[in-house]
Amino acid sequence: MRDGVRITCGNGKQRWCFPILCEHIGDMEEQWLLTCLIKPSCPKYLNRYLHQSGTTVTTMHRVSGVQNSDSDSSHSYYLPTERTDKDARTSRTKFVLKDHDALQLKLQGYHQTPPYSHDYPFNGILDAVGPNLLHGVSKVFMDYVLEKWLYPLMKQVWCTEKGKKIEELDTELNARFALMPQYQGLRRFSNGIFSQKLHHWSVYEVVAIMKVIIGALFGLLPSEAFPLLKEYLHIHYISHYSVHTEESLE
Repeated sequence: MRDGVRITCGNGKQRWCFPILCEHIGDMEEQWLLTCLIKPSCPKYLNRYLHQSGTTVTTMHRVSGVQNSDSDSSHSYYLPTERTDKDARTSRTKFVLKDHDALQLKLQGYHQTPPYSHDYPFNGILDAVGPNLLHGVSKVFMDYVLEKWLYPLMKQVWCTEKGKKIEELDTELNARFALMPQYQGLRRFSNGIFSQKLHHWSVYEVVAIMKVIIGALFGLLPSEAFPLLKEYLHIHYISHYSVHTEESLE
């Protein structure tokens, strides 16, 4: 990449070229392998690994510069929102120079071995991999629709309207998922889903949750919240169409 290669152009002539890695499209398993990342870290966003790994650390965000102080960990990192090859090289260089230990590198989602594009002068595989749209539209349901939007509404209904203790809400939710009637194509979560905070939910599990979510949350959400829930389920369903028309896109 630094010395250039001879490439035959469209007119048949050979030219001395310096190729740049622009875009790579692959599924998550292939992306984890090529980028030398630890599952289930996200190839595009660094913070997502910390959220799903069950490890609490002190984080510093590049944009806001505000430190997250709700951590009791002794490890403190400067974490950008976006994961880039530059940040990966910096982390591995600190590890080689003993400024980072193996645990710190792991918490950032990196294997000790760098990817093949580690020494590329302009960019590398992390900059080039494209986000998995179908993977993302399913994961957003768990990370945002359910946890950040609907769960606070459930707590409000449970505590304010029903007058019950917040500690009992997760028990009720887990019981509802566990007691869901069996039916062909539906999955029963015998241990619930809110009892497994540190579990890395696969896309297939999230889709299975979405199939029974309305029945499980009935009576725990205000009536105004169900249109939001049903609308996102509709968006998720349409996003998996194998073919789209102008009407379906509209």
